[in-house]
Amino acid sequence: MVGGDDERRPCELDGRVVMTRDDPPEKSKLQVIPGQLNVTIECVPPDLSNTVTSSYIPVKPYEEGCERVSLEMDEFLPEEARYNYPFSTYKNHLYVYPLTLKYDNQKTFAKARNLAVCVQFRDSDEEGASPLKCIYGKPGETLFTGSAYAAVLHHNQSPEFYDEIKIELPVHVHEKHHLLFTFYHVSCEFSSKTATKRREGVETLVGYSWSPLLKDGRMQSVELQLPASATLQPGYLGADRAQDAKKSQPDIKWVENAKPLFKVRTRLASTIYTQDLHLHKFFTHCQLMRSSPEGNPAELIKYLKCLHAVETQVMVNFLPVILMQLFEVLTTATKEALDVAVNSLRVIIHIVSRCQEEGLEHYLRSFLKYVFVTNCSTTVSSATTHEVLATAVTAILRQTADVNTSNKLLKYSWFFFETMAKSMAQFLHQGSRIKMPRSQRFPDSFNQALQSLLLSIMPHITIRHVEVPEESRCINLSLAVFIKRCLSFMNRGFAFSLINDYMCGFTLHDPRVLTEMKFDFLMTVGNHEHFIPLNLPMAFGRTKLQRVQDLISYASEMFGTVDQNLECSLTEDYCRNHFLVGLLLREVASALQQQQRSAEVRQVAVATLKNLLVKHAADDRYTIYKNQQARICLLYLPLVELLYQNLKQLSAPTFTASPGTGLNGSRDDLISSSGSVDSRRISTAIDRDHGLLAQNGLLVRREDSRGSLFMDPGTPDSTELQRRGSAITGSPLVAAGRLGQYEVKGLLLCFLHILRTLSEDTLLAYWNKVNPQDVMNFLSLLERKPQPVWCDSAESDRVQHVCGKGPLQLFVPEREKVDVCSVSPVPPAAPLEHHTLIWGVP
Repeated sequence: MVGGDDERRPCELDGRVVMTRDDPPEKSKLQVIPGQLNVTIECVPPDLSNTVTSSYIPVKPYEEGCERVSLEMDEFLPEEARYNYPFSTYKNHLYVYPLTLKYDNQKTFAKARNLAVCVQFRDSDEEGASPLKCIYGKPGETLFTGSAYAAVLHHNQSPEFYDEIKIELPVHVHEKHHLLFTFYHVSCEFSSKTATKRREGVETLVGYSWSPLLKDGRMQSVELQLPASATLQPGYLGADRAQDAKKSQPDIKWVENAKPLFKVRTRLASTIYTQDLHLHKFFTHCQLMRSSPEGNPAELIKYLKCLHAVETQVMVNFLPVILMQLFEVLTTATKEALDVAVNSLRVIIHIVSRCQEEGLEHYLRSFLKYVFVTNCSTTVSSATTHEVLATAVTAILRQTADVNTSNKLLKYSWFFFETMAKSMAQFLHQGSRIKMPRSQRFPDSFNQALQSLLLSIMPHITIRHVEVPEESRCINLSLAVFIKRCLSFMNRGFAFSLINDYMCGFTLHDPRVLTEMKFDFLMTVGNHEHFIPLNLPMAFGRTKLQRVQDLISYASEMFGTVDQNLECSLTEDYCRNHFLVGLLLREVASALQQQQRSAEVRQVAVATLKNLLVKHAADDRYTIYKNQQARICLLYLPLVELLYQNLKQLSAPTFTASPGTGLNGSRDDLISSSGSVDSRRISTAIDRDHGLLAQNGLLVRREDSRGSLFMDPGTPDSTELQRRGSAITGSPLVAAGRLGQYEVKGLLLCFLHILRTLSEDTLLAYWNKVNPQDVMNFLSLLERKPQPVWCDSAESDRVQHVCGKGPLQLFVPEREKVDVCSVSPVPPAAPLEHHTLIWGVP
């Protein structure tokens, strides 16, 4: 039995209908045989053992010699994509359902009443050919048999059959494979006296019929109406139709002049043979291309375009095979035949979009995780998958005629970037290129392809964000994730140049939507697992002695004494050595100091910075040694100067802003803070507006493999990066208006976290370096605590101890001395832990 939705499938209802067709017991001469059928329905546990597939293949765990074995049933699903799934196991079955045989008007045979049908599967129509033993036997019989019989209906010249015959098809099916149906009249005249003599005459042959498996080279699940033949001549497959038979096979004697008397239905359940005409032609052409590489590109393009007409459920069933074949066509296309690669990519976009629209994204992700394998061929005409895919995506994004395909590519761009990333990883692993220097891992042609791809994406983000907002956000996030992966695979200086090219696509006057996407990009890149080493460069490619000296100095800086030459401003050196952090701080400064910026933009900027600090504080890798978190906070020391520039906005009365507006992923979004910033005393020294102190110079060094950028300062690329970076923050900035309660709270929490984490030696070195005015600004920031968050008693004692030391007294004029303990009074019994300052939880 097979599960399915077909109305003619044998089931309990059919059996009940057959029994009700009999005459009433009082009028019937048939004897009633009592019987009982017990049916038990149980829930199958997920860890069911001792099971076999529908092909009788054991499924682990399976115990040899077990008495009770569970058999999986083939399931005939509705022809809807949501009910189907990609084929992942081998299955090649053909179900045959004999339906009717109309022999009520035939005059060829004298007796043809108790009719039986014998089904055989053969691979030849020659004389003496024997059937193949590939038909599944019934319970109690052998596993495979050569013949299967349908049930006999007594004294019926037009019987209807309700039998199902299951056949295991061979892997390679050719034109000679066919089904042969033999019809018998079963005699019921039987006595014990003449049993031996009449046994041979029980079955009387009353005709043949046959049906080839392949039609136009493919198999189908169809209902057939076949003629019946009184004889079976050698080579009978050449006369599968009556018109052809009369011409080519004159010796065949047809029943009722070759009328379609026998009706049969077949159902193909195969994971290797498709019934779709377009998909079949595409697979056939690809098979011919493997035998003869020199094919006609125009013909291949024709078959590729026809794939758009394939039904969605067929695409889902053969999803791994179709996608792998399309990627193979994509990579084997020559550079001159770019149309082949573009049309292949269009089909992939169509398949991905159909799967997404049907809610089958998990099948696409499973394909990338378990099935996809890149093409690492070294032939001249074949390129790597990631390079060809980047080139084809660029070509489609630059086309303006097919906007629908371009929009689908933008919306579901994650699939193509994930494919490129996995192809890059496999390319490095298979060729042992992971051990090579980063600058030699990928060819220059791939770097140029990525640069062209980025330039083709930017207009769809910066210009078309109003027309297609969802698509723009999707491509922006997918691009950020891909560049983050490039930091792990490629030359990091090149990856930083991609980030810089991306940032150059934005201006100071962008709308809120673009600014949010920009900060989403920065936050995604900031989630790189090695974000801290990327911002703490170490020089490689030097002598062993120099590397040991660098390691000693790095360890001293990381875990020992603090260098007095602190980087506390957004200078060129700071942005060159700490590219990602410097870029983020510049964008935060730009968001805070632009008067036309909305509150939502400032909230996104502050949330991005705060979430990154939370990520660092919660990273277990940097909590082993005492001073690791302190060294990380040194990266964000220029934030203090940024707060100095916005001290006037921090000290002004704040307006109420909704913390949840325009924010993503911050716990502060769910916390409503009460109270306002304490403005009892504002430093008289802070009374002017501040702009950015430095432009974002982007000088680079080639010897840094982990540094921010590693190209020579005099190279054209370096000069271009410096020019572009200056264009971002070199313009004079206008002081912003009032900051909202959320921005003030977030900035001050970041400040308190940095202050709490830095060591005392670092604070003393910082106060000795800055001028007295900045010391007063520092104290003013301490005065503006975010309500209702306080420092705990231990932290208050620490600040009092540090601030009361000699170096601080030298920089603070006598009239400006402040009692630090009175700045942040601590209520009794209000100790706060480290993460309390980060999250802002009272």
